[in-house]
Formats: sequence, C-alpha cells, structure tokens
Amino acid sequence: MSSQLATPVPIVLYHSVSERAGPAYAAWNTTPAQLADHLDMMLDRGFTPISLASLVEAISNARSLPERPAVVTFDDGLADFIDGALPVLVDRHVPATLFVTTAYVGRTSEWLSPLGEGQRPMLSWAQLRELVHEGISIGSHARTHRPLDELSPREVMTEVATSRTELEDELQVPVDLFAYPHGYHSDAIKAVVARSGYSAACAVRNAISSTRDDVMALSRVMIQQPCSIVDLGRFIESGGLRSAPFPEQFRTKLWRRVRRMRTRVTRQGRL
Repeated sequence: MSSQLATPVPIVLYHSVSERAGPAYAAWNTTPAQLADHLDMMLDRGFTPISLASLVEAISNARSLPERPAVVTFDDGLADFIDGALPVLVDRHVPATLFVTTAYVGRTSEWLSPLGEGQRPMLSWAQLRELVHEGISIGSHARTHRPLDELSPREVMTEVATSRTELEDELQVPVDLFAYPHGYHSDAIKAVVARSGYSAACAVRNAISSTRDDVMALSRVMIQQPCSIVDLGRFIESGGLRSAPFPEQFRTKLWRRVRRMRTRVTRQGRL
C-alpha cells in the first residue's frame, strides 16, 4: 500500500427522505428540511460534494480530489426520493448515488414489513430513468435486500449479478457501483461483486472513507435520527470518527462468526 497520506472523504448514507415514518422506522427517515440543513452545513464548512465515481477513480488510479471532498448516497430506491431528496440535491448542485433494490422496483418496500413500513412506495423504472436524466448515479443494492452473508453462493451471485443486469437493461447506462444490504459482506462476497463487473462497493462501518480505503468495502456514515447539524458536523469532521484504512474491530469479526454459525444452524434445521 502506498505511503502517501490518505485524504479523508466522508460518505454519508441516507434512506427515506419524507415527512412521515412510523415509530419503528423513524430512525432511518430524514425530512427534506433536515436533508437541506445537512447539505447546507457541509457546504458552509467548505466541503466539496463529489460523485462516488470520482472517489473510486481517486482510490483506484491515484487521482487528486478537491479540498474537503464529501460524497452523498441513498440506499433502497424508495419513491420519496423524487419529491423529498431530488429537489434539495438539484438546488445545491450536489451529486448523489442512489442504490436500488431491484426486485421491488415499482412495488413497495416489502422487506420493511417487520418495521411496519412494508407499504412504502418504491421508485418505478420510469422514475429511475428520470433520475438518470437528472444526473443521479444509480447503483445496485442487490435484488431482495437480504443479508448476503446468510445466503448460499448461488443466491449471492443472483442477488449481485442479476440486479446489475436488470438495472443496465432498464436504464441503458453502465452500473458499476454496489452497496451491500445491511452493510454485511465478506471476502468471498466482495470477490463475487468484483467478478460481476462492479468497480466498487459500499459497506457501512460508520467511519470516514479515504483515498486509501478498500474500494470493495467503502466506509460510510449512516445517518440515523435524531441527527442535528451539530451531530453531523461531529461525525464528518476529521477526528470525529475513525478514518479508513483501519483494522477490522474484534467485535465485528466476532459478530460475523455468530451470524455464520446462526445461518448454518438454520439451514441444518431445514434439512
């Protein structure tokens, strides 16, 4: 790895942007006014919003970045992005990447049913094409939003590769960015993502990315409510959170082992 100092790059992660959310889902919902306040704070503090593709290019090919770069991303592909997020982004000329769960395009967020939000409308293919026209980058968030580390190798391949094919066929644009559902990944899953044609993938990790980050497990800061502009400033300012690259924490390794053991037990119980 190069000895060159890493440039910190916060990648913020939003989900729903709307005026309402049930109690169990409220932590992942940001209102349009809150999103506007967050972006205004970043701009006022001298952050320069860049595309996720620009960060990937900087990591992969040692390209320079502007001072205080930052990246904005959204997961899932909920329909409220059109009215809740897009006007805020366009008004401020902030580039963004939207990761779409393809099996639910034009339907509802069925995987959120345990949180009482299974009927939130999802973006349609026509709306996604409109977003491409508006300059929003579209990436894959797999097909069904299932944790990939709980699936068989064949299922992982379907989730990863088929979702990319669906997006490219429908939108007629290259799709080379991926985001792991729930952030869960492993070395084997990262290899599948790379073999499927993606140039980069986002994890969560609640840490600051950098120009020396793992391009197949980019660190993001997940925005959960309540999150004031003071909170966000503390998160994204240098020193507020860990900055990549950093060794994986022991508790992360332990949690991954627990999940694998639980999955094995569940599968054996089905035999």
